[in-house]
Amino acid sequence: MQAIRRDDEHHQMKHQQILSMIKNLPIETVFFGDSLIRRWEEHPDLWHSFFNSFKPANFGMGADRLENMKWRLTNGELEGFESKLFIFLGGTNNLEDQSAAVIADSIKEIVELIKEHQPTTKIILLGLFPRNPNQEGRSFTEQISEVNDQLARWKPGEYLHFLDLGPLLSSDGQYLDRTLSDDGLHLNAEGYRRIGPSLQQFIAEVFTQ
Repeated sequence: MQAIRRDDEHHQMKHQQILSMIKNLPIETVFFGDSLIRRWEEHPDLWHSFFNSFKPANFGMGADRLENMKWRLTNGELEGFESKLFIFLGGTNNLEDQSAAVIADSIKEIVELIKEHQPTTKIILLGLFPRNPNQEGRSFTEQISEVNDQLARWKPGEYLHFLDLGPLLSSDGQYLDRTLSDDGLHLNAEGYRRIGPSLQQFIAEVFTQ
């Protein structure tokens, strides 16, 4: 996968903010990914309630594709600190134009990149969340299931822990519950409140292993 830099002002400003966090915060746990990670920032009460004891830092970036995440990781976001845990969620923004196999391989590449530069860290790899059909009516359910199946079977080492939170977000096994998302893609406060306890418990278990 080729690393691709985004040149929009928001992306570069957010990237610099992350580099500043690395310099100035005692980071033990990194939340890394796209807007589904970043939007925890919009619910600071939930963020602090669930994760504050793990000394977290949010490295989420809205609209990031996997190739953009690779660019960030190879341009400073893995340097200058030593984490205990990385929580990684990415790939939903690649569903429109890439196959499940390509997306799964790109996710694996990012996991390996994190481990290469942070050799003592543990990694929680989150399965892709369910999402609703796009404006053209296209469903991504089968694609998401294929990606998650490939990731769940991947066992590169004891450092990697896969967690699929999707069943908490979908009553029918296909789409996001309407009460948990306002647009069929991003979680609202209720969505984050739904997954928070399970993610918190899983993090605590990984920390003690």
